[in-house]
Amino acid sequence: MPELEALLQSTHPQLACTVIEAVGPAAAHCVPHLKRVERNALEGPPTPDSAGLALTVARTRFAVTGDETALLSTVDEVLTLTAPLREGAGTELKNSRPASATEASARWHVATLASALARCLSPLGPRAGTGRTTWLEQWLRANQRLWRSHEAIPVARAHWKVTGDSHLALQVFQSVLDAPPGAAYSQIELAALRNVAEMGPEAQALAPLLHACLDRDERISDNGGWRGIALDDEAQQLATAALSASPQP
Repeated sequence: MPELEALLQSTHPQLACTVIEAVGPAAAHCVPHLKRVERNALEGPPTPDSAGLALTVARTRFAVTGDETALLSTVDEVLTLTAPLREGAGTELKNSRPASATEASARWHVATLASALARCLSPLGPRAGTGRTTWLEQWLRANQRLWRSHEAIPVARAHWKVTGDSHLALQVFQSVLDAPPGAAYSQIELAALRNVAEMGPEAQALAPLLHACLDRDERISDNGGWRGIALDDEAQQLATAALSASPQP
């Protein structure tokens, strides 16, 4: 796939990574290119963007090769390189709103770094080692205002998958699913439901919210298009699956 190889050398290699990750082992010829992009991202002064790119590429390479050692090596290198950038990011903020656009941007970049790290650790589960989730847990607890975000969902998932402790993840998913009456669901609620449906009996704690989800006439409209119908059907199926896995009183 020369097009993918060319895209990896572009300014937006993440687009190629999305496709290669889906293709999996059949994209083995892309591995040398992935290694080069990853190494380039780790050279020079570390930034959240470069670290996030290295993690994305490492996760893609893992999807192709299944090499856990290589993936964790990159994770450890990123954790070391970004230590100064992450300093203080796991401390609860007294002022929940950023004081400036610069601070808001910095918080968002750290959030995307946390998400990228989490996406690397989740597939490994306990093999990732709980020590690698320490900062993720700190970041999640310090940023409750961000729980309803695309970045917090994978972090909560990684913490649950690696540590085996679902308590924090359930708190995050509860915050996401506890939407005001009449408020439409978004892709964030759908992502939370996908995780809750995997949790089996542990999802019982969210049973009232899952029933409320099913009691809605409509969960996701997506501006009324056909895609909204499919997503709404998926949301119903996920909520039903989560409830069926929970012990009934």
